[in-house]
Amino acid sequence: MSAASDEIILAGLDDWVQPCQVDWAVGGAGPSTKEERLQATVEVVSQLLRDGLMEVGDVLIDKGFVPWTVGIESALMEIQRRWRALEEDHPRLGDVCWLNLTPLGEEAAQTLAVNRRR
Repeated sequence: MSAASDEIILAGLDDWVQPCQVDWAVGGAGPSTKEERLQATVEVVSQLLRDGLMEVGDVLIDKGFVPWTVGIESALMEIQRRWRALEEDHPRLGDVCWLNLTPLGEEAAQTLAVNRRR
């Protein structure tokens, strides 16, 4: 996993994660344009989804996290569509989608947290 992926799964221990957090985590790698940040973010999200560490969905006031019922490729295309539709260069809180740790992701995050304390 990358340093950005590590930061995202650790953040998932506390709450659902948003693309603006992934954008911030990959920002240190140097992407500067909206499209470059989007692509760097999608790369991290793609790996987290493919590794089974996180799932993508929406947060609804009356239901909490609701996972999308589409495949990974469709989810990544929807993330890109929603991001590109934003007027701002960076997504804000609540924009695009939410990410939730899977049981495997929670286990990986717990292990990472323990290893960081050593």
